[in-house]
Amino acid sequence: IVHEIRSLLFYTSPTHPDHSLLTETEERMGELVDAITMSRDQYTSMARLQELERTITNCPVLTDTKRCLLMEVSVKRVKCAVDKSGKVHVFERDTQFPFFKQYRLHLLSDCLMISRVSYTALPFSETLTETLTFSETFALSAVRVVNSEHSEKQFVLYTPRSVLVFEFERREQMSEWCDAVNGAIGSAPKLILPNVYVKLSGTKI
Repeated sequence: IVHEIRSLLFYTSPTHPDHSLLTETEERMGELVDAITMSRDQYTSMARLQELERTITNCPVLTDTKRCLLMEVSVKRVKCAVDKSGKVHVFERDTQFPFFKQYRLHLLSDCLMISRVSYTALPFSETLTETLTFSETFALSAVRVVNSEHSEKQFVLYTPRSVLVFEFERREQMSEWCDAVNGAIGSAPKLILPNVYVKLSGTKI
C-alpha cells in the first residue's frame, strides 16, 4: 500500500488538491509500518529471552521489553591469576584445575550473562545432551574486555568481582565478539537496577 501511495504522490502535481492529502497519508502509513516492524522485532526478542529462561538452569528473569539478546558465543575458560601489579597470568594445563571449561556467553543490551556448559551421555547411545547452567551476570557498565597478551584467541574479562580469561577457537570469532561487547557497553544504561544482575546463591563460576 505504501508503494502505491508513493507512486500516486510521484505523479501528482504539488498544486493538485490531493497532493497534501497523499503526503499526509504516506507519512502515517510509514509510521504504521515502523510500528509493526518494531512490534515484530520486539516479539522475536522476547521469545528468545523466554527461550533462554527455559533452557538455562537457574536462569534469572530476563524478559523485559527494553532488553534484547545481541549475541551468543561458545568459549572455553582458561585458568588465570592476577598479580599485585594487575598483570594477568595464564596457567598451563594441570590435573588440579582443568585448563579448559566450556562456557556460553550471552551478550544482552544491558548485561553480560555467563552460563556453564556440561554434557551428559545417554545410556546405550553415542549422543551427548548439552546442559546450560547459569553462572553469573554483570551489568555492561561494570565490565571491560581486552585482548589477552598470551594468545590472539583469548580475551580478558574484567568484572567488579573477578578477572576471567576465555578462549575462542578462532581469532576472528574473538575480534567479532570484543567489537560487539564494546559497542554494547557504549550504549548500555549506566544504572544497575534489575534482579538480572544478582548472582544466584549456590552458583559458582
